[in-house]
Amino acid sequence: MSVARRGDRATGVFGTTFGFTVFLIFLLFTVQLLFGLYVRTTVTAVATDLAQQAANEGPGALSPERRAYYEDEAHRRLGDYADDATFDFLLVDVDADGQDDTVAVHVEASLPTLLPARWIPGSPTSFERTMRARLEELQIDPADAP
Repeated sequence: MSVARRGDRATGVFGTTFGFTVFLIFLLFTVQLLFGLYVRTTVTAVATDLAQQAANEGPGALSPERRAYYEDEAHRRLGDYADDATFDFLLVDVDADGQDDTVAVHVEASLPTLLPARWIPGSPTSFERTMRARLEELQIDPADAP
């Protein structure tokens, strides 16, 4: 004797579809979070490298020609993503002795978004970083001077 149940047919379709949709949203959220971390890390590394390179060249490193070179280098390293980023190179007097002694690179960049902003309220859409490096100047020992 068999009992035919016809009322429960295809009831799992709605639950499966809902569960798969929630899974995809969480997956997109995770990918967006990882892309954001990757972008922050990459932009920070490029800014740090450029600040250190400018500091190693000394006080004349931020002439208009060199600033243009550093901005071009940042765009080259970041590729198309650099179109959404701005780099400002500054000489800063950190120890207040009247002489600029630090190169500061201020970066403003946008974060990639995969999900609509209204789905993640309060999520940042951009970030800023300021990387600093002390200027390198040759200090000659008076005993070794001619």
